[in-house]
Amino acid sequence: MTKRRTILSIMFALPLFFSAAYVYAATPPPPPPAPPPAAADMYSNPITYAGSYGTVDTVPKFLLAAVDLIFLIAVPIIVICIIYAGFIFVTAGGNETKIGKARTVITWTIIGAGVLLGAKAIELAIQNTICALDTTYSSYFCP
Repeated sequence: MTKRRTILSIMFALPLFFSAAYVYAATPPPPPPAPPPAAADMYSNPITYAGSYGTVDTVPKFLLAAVDLIFLIAVPIIVICIIYAGFIFVTAGGNETKIGKARTVITWTIIGAGVLLGAKAIELAIQNTICALDTTYSSYFCP
C-alpha cells in the first residue's frame, strides 16, 4: 500500500513541477518601454500656466489663476444643476413638493451663478484698473 501511494504521489507531483517550467518557458519577453511623449503632446499644469498671465510666479497671478480655475470647474456644475432642476420640473407631474424642490434648486443655482459671475467681474475690474494706472504693480497683474 505504501509503494502504491508513493507511485501515485510521484505521478501527480511530477506534472505539477514540470508544468510550471513549460509555462514560464513559453512566455515571450516583455516589450520595450514606450518612448516618452513629445513636449507638444503633454498637457500643461493649470496652476503653473494660467493662460494669458504667463507663468504663475507671483501671488497676484496665482490668485487670478485660482479664480479662473474655480470658474472653469463651477460653470459645468451650474449647467448640470439647471438640467437637474428642469428634470425635476418635468417629472413632478403636479406634485407640489417636487415642484418646490425644483424651484429651490433653480433659485440657488442662479444665485450661485450670480456670485460666480460677480467674482469674475470684480477680478477683471481690478485687473483692468491696475493695468490702466501703469504703476509698479502692473507687472504683477498685467499680461
